[in-house]
Amino acid sequence: MMQNENKGHSINMKRIFYLFIITTLFYSCSNAEKNSLEGFKYLEQGKDMRAYHFFDLALQQSQDFPLALYGKGLLMFKNPSTVHMARNMLLNALPELEGKYKLGAYEALAKSYRLYNQQAEAVGILKRAIKESVDQPAIYLLLIDNYTDLRKYTLIQRTFDSALELYPENIDLLKKAALFEITHSRSLKNSRKLYNQIIEIAPQDVESLWKLSVISYKLGERDQAIEYLDKLLKLEEDPEKKSQYEEWKNLAKRKRWKPSL
Repeated sequence: MMQNENKGHSINMKRIFYLFIITTLFYSCSNAEKNSLEGFKYLEQGKDMRAYHFFDLALQQSQDFPLALYGKGLLMFKNPSTVHMARNMLLNALPELEGKYKLGAYEALAKSYRLYNQQAEAVGILKRAIKESVDQPAIYLLLIDNYTDLRKYTLIQRTFDSALELYPENIDLLKKAALFEITHSRSLKNSRKLYNQIIEIAPQDVESLWKLSVISYKLGERDQAIEYLDKLLKLEEDPEKKSQYEEWKNLAKRKRWKPSL
């Protein structure tokens, strides 16, 4: 009987111990998350030292807590001597990160590699992001930038095709694709098609209207170019810029305009 009581007591003690461990872990993670979010709040305000304090506090409460590793890693990227450590932090955090934090970690890693002329590594991390379905426009834009550095023009075109199939109305992608058509493909007509898509989405996009006026003029469509300049005149409020558009319009009418893209 005494033996059974001792056995029961031992089992209860084990249960209490396990419950204590689970409770401690729960509150540690809960506090770590709270302090990590506090760190991001200060990071957004540009208060790096305060942010660093809260990320460190979170890591003391829960070692290798993903959000804290990510936040501290972002801060450490700012110091060239700790870039390698920052990369390791983000790589360790990546599997557990979600949503905007996962996207941010991939972006930060890719930008870090590119900053130090490690485009091949940047491409590798961005391809990993796409494979893991973190295929946001920002990832494709960074991939295109790195392929541009490497002069991989065929891969640039393929990346544009994939990205625009997923995000046909993303203005940043459309503008970069239109510029690529001008600078590398030398196709003003393809570029115009892309800028027209932008105007359908954002009719008052000044940059696209300007590009369309120049492209139309270079393609010999003077009336169309003047029409775009008229739209710019209606949108512009700055007197100096308005005067410049008027001058270009008059030059276009006299076939003396020499615009450059």
